[in-house]
Amino acid sequence: YLGWAYLPYTGLVEAPRPTHVAIAPVSAVMAEPRPDAQALTRLLGGTPVAVEAQDGEWARVRLHRSGWVLVDELRALDALPATTAERRKQMAADALEFIGVPYVWGGCSANGIDCSGFAQLLHRQLGILLPRDADMQYQAGRKVEAPYQAGDLLFFGESGDLRAITHVGVSLGGWRLIHSSRSNNGVAIDEDIRSVPSLKDSLVGGATFLE
Repeated sequence: YLGWAYLPYTGLVEAPRPTHVAIAPVSAVMAEPRPDAQALTRLLGGTPVAVEAQDGEWARVRLHRSGWVLVDELRALDALPATTAERRKQMAADALEFIGVPYVWGGCSANGIDCSGFAQLLHRQLGILLPRDADMQYQAGRKVEAPYQAGDLLFFGESGDLRAITHVGVSLGGWRLIHSSRSNNGVAIDEDIRSVPSLKDSLVGGATFLE
């Protein structure tokens, strides 16, 4: 979303070419490659970073300052899942890591996330860029129909001829849906959306970016 920032708090810097993307919802960035070192800042899932060095299970990443994070909490951009089946499996696994993250309208991180921000973040962790809003995502994706597969996006809308898109979630396979919503107070799973009247009655259709 567009917004305003206080100009004295901004500056031009040359960003390094990213080599990895953060995949843990939140990672601690440490001053040294050990768990009891001073914590410098936090790295949020979906953030692209440049790895400068590696020391065992730790990688030094360059943000606004350099620090160390666990290698297992990063995914190399040159080793992303290559096939559709691998991407679907990985997205379903990634999505489960965000269960319990609170709903925040306009949010797109583990600090708080909305429905389209959640869909966008999960794709970014696989190197796929999505539009920001649910209606834009529906228009941009390749339309799919049931039976839905893991990683398909399911879109919901208002009643009427236009069926304006107002919500999106990620199928975990079939009618099982993980999504961020006010009604669930954040990221949660609905085991079968056909048993949730508000979802069943407002389903518009599905789309995918994984093929």
